[in-house]
Amino acid sequence: MGRFTLLLHYTTHRPNSPTITWYVNWIISPLFGLPCDTYRYHHLYMHHVENNQIPWDTTTTNPYNRASPLHFFVYWMRHLLFVNFELPFRTFMRRSGKDAVILFAKLLSYWVAVYYLYPIAP
Repeated sequence: MGRFTLLLHYTTHRPNSPTITWYVNWIISPLFGLPCDTYRYHHLYMHHVENNQIPWDTTTTNPYNRASPLHFFVYWMRHLLFVNFELPFRTFMRRSGKDAVILFAKLLSYWVAVYYLYPIAP
């Protein structure tokens, strides 16, 4: 996971090879549980622009004690449950409506695919 995250981070900051960037965002990312081509919105357009500050960086770690397992769990659950709503809303408010619609479509299509591809036992 660590090497994948480093590769994703690097190709997001320096998309020198469009083929590798596309492959990482559209093929590899879903295998690690990340919606296709959404890391850029979260990392570059939110974390870097908003500098990890409340209220516009909705996934900021500032209010949490990083040494506390309870705080990590609360942060992780908050991110898991709300990022699919907060990130498009933040993109709409701070970037553009067009980017927000594109992001929402990517997130929605990812979760629809997960729903239909996940085997449910009878």
